[in-house]
Amino acid sequence: MKNTSLKLTIFSLTAFFLLGLTPQISFAQWASASMTTYPKRVKSIKSIDLLKKGVLVVRLESKSNNIKKLTESIELEDIDQRLRRQLKVQRAQMISDRDKFNKDLMKAFYKEYDFSDFVFMMDTSSVHLLDGVTEGIFLDKLGNPDPTISIKGKTPFIMRVGKLSSETTTGIEALIVSDIELNDMQRPFPYYINLNHRLMLKGLFSKKGSLRREGEDLVKEVVKKFYSFHAYYLKKSYLQTN
Repeated sequence: MKNTSLKLTIFSLTAFFLLGLTPQISFAQWASASMTTYPKRVKSIKSIDLLKKGVLVVRLESKSNNIKKLTESIELEDIDQRLRRQLKVQRAQMISDRDKFNKDLMKAFYKEYDFSDFVFMMDTSSVHLLDGVTEGIFLDKLGNPDPTISIKGKTPFIMRVGKLSSETTTGIEALIVSDIELNDMQRPFPYYINLNHRLMLKGLFSKKGSLRREGEDLVKEVVKKFYSFHAYYLKKSYLQTN
């Protein structure tokens, strides 16, 4: 009987985890646990205030490597013509999806984001940012290079599209916040936002469960989490315990 009860408990907890049905806890509860159990994460707590006073560099996808590989395959002399046409369609769709998502995300940021300063750049410019370049690599509202935009003197944090480490999460695709050296921020900092619709909200077998969320939906969640984290951790828990 004990073994049966134990198996049922383990099964229930596993199901809740896989479906995302984890208990909803307040920032106060999370903060208290984090401050008590993880004293070394004070840096993460302070980082939210550095971000508010700094700048969020939103890195847009170029998908340059994938497009390059498709182009190289298309240009092969001995490729089957039918396959060539299919690859051309695939490349065109990839470019269209990329441009739509980037445009949607930019529009949403300009409409909804007010937690800190922010700028946009293409992911192909990351190497310049890592080298300390603070101007000449950022984009205007239309997505065009604007040499007048500068982040000089501001602490930058980078937001990018990527997959979370499979060692600490399920390897989901997300908008991830990292430091200037592209090291992902760590909890309790709210360092990622699930990029796709949650299956639990759209139906386990719904095709929409794997589709990307709208830019406005993503940015609203970013803003909400940043403000909540900043308000509680810095104004209450952190300041009262240090």
